Amino acid sequence: MTRHIESQLKDLKLRGILGCDRDIAAKASARKLGYEEYLSLLLEEESKARNERSLRTKIYNARVPFVKTLEEFDFSFRPSLVEKELMRLIVRC
Repeated sequence: MTRHIESQLKDLKLRGILGCDRDIAAKASARKLGYEEYLSLLLEEESKARNERSLRTKIYNARVPFVKTLEEFDFSFRPSLVEKELMRLIVRC
């Protein structure tokens, strides 16, 4: 990526694209993707990066002492919670 494009991405605060541009360009070239598909992949990565940064910021601001995913939760500790029912409810959100 040229320095000019890197500078533009920084100005536009598109840091997610900066980190993965070469990988996506190689993937697009190997799969012979068109410009729109290539742009879609870049924007998808930017969106993922922003969502991850937003989540990290929210967790940090909430002063959560540790982060635990549902996969790590010990449902045997709280038998009143039914794992399948909880997962069904989360998927609906």
